Amino acid sequence: MRLATEDLVGATLGRVRIDARLGEGAVGTVYRGHHTTLGLDVAVKVLKSDNAGSDPEYRERFRREARLAARLEHPGLVRVIDFGEEDGVLYLVMDLVDGFSLDRFLSRRKDPMTELTVLKLLLAVALGMQTAHGAGIIHRDLKPANILISRKGQLRVTDLGLARETGMPGLTREKVSVGSPAYMAPESLSQGMPSDHRIDIYALGVIAYQLAFRHMPYTGDLQQTIQGHLGGNARWDRPTVCSRECIRIIKKLMAHAAEDRYQSMAAAAADLRRLLQTRQRKARRKAGGGASGSNNNAGTGSSSDFSGFGAFLESRLGSYTSEHDGGQVIHTTLRERVMVWILLTGIAAVMTGGYLVFG
Repeated sequence: MRLATEDLVGATLGRVRIDARLGEGAVGTVYRGHHTTLGLDVAVKVLKSDNAGSDPEYRERFRREARLAARLEHPGLVRVIDFGEEDGVLYLVMDLVDGFSLDRFLSRRKDPMTELTVLKLLLAVALGMQTAHGAGIIHRDLKPANILISRKGQLRVTDLGLARETGMPGLTREKVSVGSPAYMAPESLSQGMPSDHRIDIYALGVIAYQLAFRHMPYTGDLQQTIQGHLGGNARWDRPTVCSRECIRIIKKLMAHAAEDRYQSMAAAAADLRRLLQTRQRKARRKAGGGASGSNNNAGTGSSSDFSGFGAFLESRLGSYTSEHDGGQVIHTTLRERVMVWILLTGIAAVMTGGYLVFG
């Protein structure tokens, strides 16, 4: 007898106890659970048993692609801990991120983001996806609902369980639509056109447009949205807090023809980092070189309280720090590392000279 995937609260899948339902997508339902062996609270994505979920070939591809997602480990990606099948139910066990989706954050936030925050968000996503693409894995459904922000300001891309490996057939079939039309590249929406990792770069461009203009590039019903992406005539004259340099990067991310976009997430991340560092230096000079400590004490409040979270996010997100294995990882630039070594070498030389003279 198969378990019903509509409501699994109270059930046990493998070594995971299902505690609460978190949300539902086109092909799966996400639950909060507890991994009894590891002693961890986890997120569990269950493949629906109807339509494609009951197709043997689709289920086998789900298993294969779950193995691909489990290979990835990066502070900017939600880790796949385990996957399996229980009484006909296929499931993925992932890290539980205590926070909000970027989609929910944007729907609740009233004031516009600064350019610094936009750049930090985009860079964090690009770095995570750079690792995925480096492993030959394409997300295919990159959107704000699949970008999570923890209460500590760490951004992580999720839902890689339906990604596919470069050069291998994916889950896309006539009866299975993978991706969200509002963020899909023109080649993904055109029958017979080949697609590759650059569809994720286009999706990042749409997210960037949404962040910069607080508006989607194409609106209307489903058909109008699809025609908008196929036509590639987005408006670039909307009010925005972003500079011309930032808009230039967004245009390249969202270029209609794949060959006109950034050809890799690494190249996009490099441009985003350069502009972010320029803006940060300018902000420090404007502030007189002093660092304000007020943002470090910004609280996030309850799960429904978004007041103050914007300032917290801006002070923490993408500031080249992330959490990994319970500790904090500080990401520095080459120039910063060279300066530190020069400073340490100088201090060591002074101490050595002092010892030789006065020792």
